[in-house]
Amino acid sequence: MSEKLVIDQVGEYVRAAHVRDGRLNDLIVEPAQGMLTGGIYVGRVRRVLDGLNGAFVDIGEGKDAFLRAHGARFAGILEDEEPPEEPDPNDDEPLRIGDFVTEGEALIVQVQRPPYEDKGAAVTTEITIPGRYIVLKANSSGLNISRRLEDQARVDELRKALEPLLVQSRGLIVRTAAAQVPVDAVVREAETLIDTWTHAFEKRGKDAPALIYAAPAAAFRALRDTEPLPPDGLEVDGVDGVKALKEQASLWPDLADRVTFHPSRSGIFAKLGIDDEIRDALETEVGLEGGGRLWIERTHALTAIDVDTGGATGGHAILETNLAAASEIARQIRLRNIGGLIAVDFVHMRRRDHQAEVVDLLRNEVNGDRARVQVASISPFGLVEVLRDRMGPSLADLADLVAGG
Repeated sequence: MSEKLVIDQVGEYVRAAHVRDGRLNDLIVEPAQGMLTGGIYVGRVRRVLDGLNGAFVDIGEGKDAFLRAHGARFAGILEDEEPPEEPDPNDDEPLRIGDFVTEGEALIVQVQRPPYEDKGAAVTTEITIPGRYIVLKANSSGLNISRRLEDQARVDELRKALEPLLVQSRGLIVRTAAAQVPVDAVVREAETLIDTWTHAFEKRGKDAPALIYAAPAAAFRALRDTEPLPPDGLEVDGVDGVKALKEQASLWPDLADRVTFHPSRSGIFAKLGIDDEIRDALETEVGLEGGGRLWIERTHALTAIDVDTGGATGGHAILETNLAAASEIARQIRLRNIGGLIAVDFVHMRRRDHQAEVVDLLRNEVNGDRARVQVASISPFGLVEVLRDRMGPSLADLADLVAGG
């Protein structure tokens, strides 16, 4: 299997494409600079709304951000204080926003989701700063190691090296990328993240609203979050600040010799046919293996996806069409970055085991999505409802920017 990650820059946007066997598997498009997500602010609570169980917070970025009660649990937690316990999901008494914040107070929040259409950003008081090997949890505690690190000797080695860095209200998560790199590289990154948070926290006295930590540029994040690195490596083409990216990659031992940089704009997306696939992902009609088709239509309330057999009949042909559609639907909602409610109308299947097989495949295919995706069971009317968290503008929203001009 051939697999690589390709990053390039078109105007003010960075595109990161995951290519598998010569086919575009995933695409992330973000502003090269100025992305709100991950930024940490001293915000000011403008309104507390008991009915919505949330609060509007002014972070100085236009429309007020929204803070839900669950995300407000860490409001006011300081470096030397014990963080709150996780709420019991079976508790009959839900968390209430009024227990954590009051109108007019200043608090530290982090942007979880950027503004969308007429909605402001979503924020939380649970602060995290990710690195390639470590995620710092600024108001948590303890050391958590990825379950995918199965070598117990390695886990013990990492735990011994990192536990001295822990304090009561600062926790660390070890990511899977730390599995095969020297321990001192992991510790060095943890120390860097701690220093980053310390410097940001020292700015908490600024007049709200104020930005105290800006999320890294999109190309940096694409490098950082490529986990695991595809077997054929990573290519960076024509991105601003290539020298700084090279220096950063050199600090990550698993990336140091696996990234190829093209400082001039060589048009690698066009060479690899990625631009053509992006343009295809903006079309309403999508062909399926075996002759079927998808029709993808976006409305204000939801995205509707209709599956067409292309003339094939019979129970087995219908099942094969629906299975091909399930795989392609998971790919299309990733590529198009479709958020919100998605209604899928599969070709009608009489047999319940066929229905279950198609829905199970769809659930399995969306597991690798960077956004949280929920797939409901098939309805009596043959529809499958899919709910995907919004991750910024959709591909259609950026149509004029993302397909190579």
